[in-house]
Amino acid sequence: MFYNCSKLTSIPQLDTSKVTSMSNVFGYSNITSLTDLGGFKNLSISVTSGLLDRCPNLTVESLMNVINNLATVSDKSLKLGSTNLNKLTADQIAVATAKGWTLTA
Repeated sequence: MFYNCSKLTSIPQLDTSKVTSMSNVFGYSNITSLTDLGGFKNLSISVTSGLLDRCPNLTVESLMNVINNLATVSDKSLKLGSTNLNKLTADQIAVATAKGWTLTA
């Protein structure tokens, strides 16, 4: 989706309520400049690679935009990457956990 968008710094909230695959949305983009992300409205599918783990410069506010807009599910995972996961507090991670999500590095 964002192939060759290496200088992109901001993406507004995206409605993902009808999306069936989010793998590698940012996977081949070299999008390390992305800091501001509005989130993914109603994300309800597991995303294990090529999404937020490829965007290590996201702000905590952007990560919380994603977490706060997650759909409530049963046993899904979202790969943030170790850099992003380490930015979050236990209370912030608990917001995702309460919605049925496991955040992974």
